[in-house]
Amino acid sequence: MSEPGFGEIEYDQSINTPSKSRAYYEKFHAPLISEARQRSFNHQITVLNVACGPGHEFEFMEDDPGLRLVGFDISPELVKQAQERFKDSAARADVVLGTTKRPPVAENSIDVGIAVNAVIYNPNAVLDTLHYALRPGGNSAVNFRVFGNKFNEPFYQAQIEKGAIIEDKEIEVDGEKFELKVVNYATHESLPQLGEQVYFTSESDIERFVAAKGFAIAKHDKFHYASVDNPDNEVEVYKLEKPELKDIHISSKYRESGDELIIFLHGLGCTKDSFAGAWEAKPLEGYSLLATDFVGYGDSSRPEYFSYRMKEQADRIMLELDKYPHKKIHTVAHSVGDAPGLFLAERLGDRLGSFINVEGTLNILGPSSARAVDASYDEFKESVFSRMKDEFAQSSDPGWRLWAEWMQKADSLGFYRSSKDLARLVKNGELVQRFRDLKARKAYVYGERSAQRLVPVLLTIPDVQKIVIPDSEHFSMTDNPKVFYEQLSQLLARKG
Repeated sequence: MSEPGFGEIEYDQSINTPSKSRAYYEKFHAPLISEARQRSFNHQITVLNVACGPGHEFEFMEDDPGLRLVGFDISPELVKQAQERFKDSAARADVVLGTTKRPPVAENSIDVGIAVNAVIYNPNAVLDTLHYALRPGGNSAVNFRVFGNKFNEPFYQAQIEKGAIIEDKEIEVDGEKFELKVVNYATHESLPQLGEQVYFTSESDIERFVAAKGFAIAKHDKFHYASVDNPDNEVEVYKLEKPELKDIHISSKYRESGDELIIFLHGLGCTKDSFAGAWEAKPLEGYSLLATDFVGYGDSSRPEYFSYRMKEQADRIMLELDKYPHKKIHTVAHSVGDAPGLFLAERLGDRLGSFINVEGTLNILGPSSARAVDASYDEFKESVFSRMKDEFAQSSDPGWRLWAEWMQKADSLGFYRSSKDLARLVKNGELVQRFRDLKARKAYVYGERSAQRLVPVLLTIPDVQKIVIPDSEHFSMTDNPKVFYEQLSQLLARKG
């Protein structure tokens, strides 16, 4: 799917869009600008128009000197038209050539985003562009059209009569699949330049897709407008918010007991209770302690719009760490917790005193994440997730039985997305490299009975100190807490 190249066709007479509707602007765009202005300290607002065409949407904004209008389109002719149209506008207008594959806009630089009739060419890229460009807390107005909606049938029928073909297609977002209907214009009598237009088949699919792309739905409305081929089109218009991480609740447990802080990061499907023994461990009495539930686990919130990628988990934990004054922080990360932990280490910089990797993933997938990666999300949610919990509840290993209990508080979507991201990081070798590159003191801790399974990991880190916890397997901090926390205390006490 790609954006079409226009210029050879008469845009206004050919494109089915509400972009020239003042009613559309007043209902969907004007309120976003007003809200953004209230949040801005100087009331100067930047508006991004994705795949802007000749910029009709900006015609309702051009007289406002408090606006900077940023637009881009793939068509040189349409960009030229827009540049000419707005060269003397009171608003500062910057319309340039560009595509959603390489959007000409900086990250977190936009207050308001608009996409009118743009999603039908590349839903993934359009929403990725908006999410990248919007400041946290910023909003976009994006319209979709549902295939099968009775109001839109005349439009589809008109295109079929002119030679277009209706096809089926599927797109995927990190394993979540979405069925689409495609209007293929390749054999259209007058508009082969349009290539393909894609349409979701239900509002529920649109909303699931939007969440998978990292947006919260603030509002949903419908809008009717006339076009050449249809006197009464209906589009679904969504107000999409790029959420602020600070608004996502995470559950944490904190003890202030010393100048240096140990933060404990649990593994996939676990909770902060993985490290409950730390609060009773005498060797750690001189340290302040912090354990958190990652987003989607334990008692933390589990929003659909959260990506559950390791970097974003680290970003949210960093906000939590900022609440505390400790200048020296030691990270203890168990299993998959090492992935967000390694991103967190980068954010901590010189504040990181040491990194203790407790059977971290690095270059292998564990049994639970591997099963998630091998399934579609629907399969995982409907059968694999519950079956996995049931199986591990019957394990002969007490650590895995505990894991099955913690998994009762794990979100299936969060688990699935995290597993997909983990597989990517393992495959590209990023976790191993990040661990090797750490300048802080580091060690790799593992259970005695895990040694054989961890050979592929241990071979990648020959120069890293290894600590073996006797009489334990994957969950050495619960299998043998006395020795685990004694060893941890000794590691942290060593200098250099």
